[in-house]
Amino acid sequence: MKTYFKKIKKTGTPVTAVKSRRNRMEMADKISEEDLEKITAAFKQGNYNGTLEQLQVALDTFDNFKMDIAFTGYSGAGKSSLINALRGLRPQDKEAAPTGVVETTMTPAMYQDPRHPDVRLWDLPGLGTPSFTTQSYVENMNFDLFDMFVIVASERMKENNVYLVDEILKRQKSFYFVRSKVDNDLRAESKKRNFSESRVLERMRKECVTSLETRMKDPQVFLISACETERHDFVGLKNTLDDSLPELKKKAFSLFLTNLSTELWGISSLLKKSIVTHSVQSGKIREEDLGRIKAAFRRSDLSDGAPKVQSVLSALERFRLDVAVVGGRRSGTSSFVNALMGLRNTDRDAAPTGAAGTTNEPTAYPHPSDPLLQLWDVPIMEEDLSDPRDLATEEIDRYDFYLITVSDWPTPFHFRLSQTVAGLNKRCYFVQLRVDRHVHAHEVLYGPDLDALERIRDHCAQELQKAGVLDPQIFLVSSFHWDLYDFISLEIALREDLPALRKQAFILYVAKLLRQKQEEQSCRIL
Repeated sequence: MKTYFKKIKKTGTPVTAVKSRRNRMEMADKISEEDLEKITAAFKQGNYNGTLEQLQVALDTFDNFKMDIAFTGYSGAGKSSLINALRGLRPQDKEAAPTGVVETTMTPAMYQDPRHPDVRLWDLPGLGTPSFTTQSYVENMNFDLFDMFVIVASERMKENNVYLVDEILKRQKSFYFVRSKVDNDLRAESKKRNFSESRVLERMRKECVTSLETRMKDPQVFLISACETERHDFVGLKNTLDDSLPELKKKAFSLFLTNLSTELWGISSLLKKSIVTHSVQSGKIREEDLGRIKAAFRRSDLSDGAPKVQSVLSALERFRLDVAVVGGRRSGTSSFVNALMGLRNTDRDAAPTGAAGTTNEPTAYPHPSDPLLQLWDVPIMEEDLSDPRDLATEEIDRYDFYLITVSDWPTPFHFRLSQTVAGLNKRCYFVQLRVDRHVHAHEVLYGPDLDALERIRDHCAQELQKAGVLDPQIFLVSSFHWDLYDFISLEIALREDLPALRKQAFILYVAKLLRQKQEEQSCRIL
């Protein structure tokens, strides 16, 4: 069988091609052996399709999952004011949480975090009021419904705050401890002799940390004033939350699936509000995702799934996406690769171009601004272009996504390649290179024409559709004029599609590796 692709080269350092690798897919290339072992333990399906379905359901559900952060503590501690400050609102703003000198929150109230669409902030009623005593508070608030907590205290650490800490840790959930209204404390302390703001703040912090260290290591403590957000730890609180959210969401989602499985396949307490009902009604999880979970998983798959699912989500974050830029030698693909990397052909780290520097073998170039994105300059061997029937599917399957470039008009090779890529459940864009020359040629033949670009695009689309390519995504670019034609649109489309492309590629790749492992184990048994 002929092959259109020669042996692959890969890079060991940025933008540097190295020696060819073996024909067989190497597991450590795109995912670490450690990650693979954890995923193998998580997904014990005996068949390829079952693994694919479970991975797809878990990752789709995670994408739609809403993380709920509950703000709790004594009544009057400043929970509502803190939520408003985190949302960038003043108390008098229309969408602000109500605040006041008396308890204003009588039932849990949800507020969307404007900076994070998948995060909701819940203002819980205050602890220590006649309506919510210590003994009934955790049960009435049903802490199991929330993913993370912020304990807000406006005074020194009290026994009931420690009680909240114990209840949160019992549920294996994360929390931050916020000492609020420090401006009031500093104002009172400033009347004393030998006042030092730094010493007062350090004493307050030490008291909180010392009390919490009896329960856990390295507690997260922040001293803030919701009225003076530019001072103290408020900015640090926001930055810490922003930086930690990806890991916090993974942990929350994994634990949520474990608790969900207990209710779906176990016996739920009738005294607690149903996690399933609350999650669907509040929009935490979509009803259709819940149905897919029931269909794809058994209780044994998720009952101890927190660390397992978390390992899958972590592996996805480290997964490398390989994008193949395919075109004939001397057709301009190397210049196009350079343009995608933001390089000119004369730059030091650019792919070689020109008659003397033409790329003859597939060569990898890590994207300079995204270490988990690798561009492959994949030249076609011209002598094989005459027969597009014998595409080597195994070679094509090495890549996760295709940019199929056309320097003139699409040929049978381009049609066949796109069909083969689609048959592997992968996607591609069609990119017409050197479009500036085509526009110029069109104008020479037909005179100035404002619609020349659209005429070229329509012609390319018609040719592809005749060959059976449905709804092709077509971009007309010049590798030397980045501000003209479709180059910016192409970059935007790639940026928007990358999360979905990476997820789909990860699912296919992991399922394939698991199938290989199963086949190897079967061979050893035989």
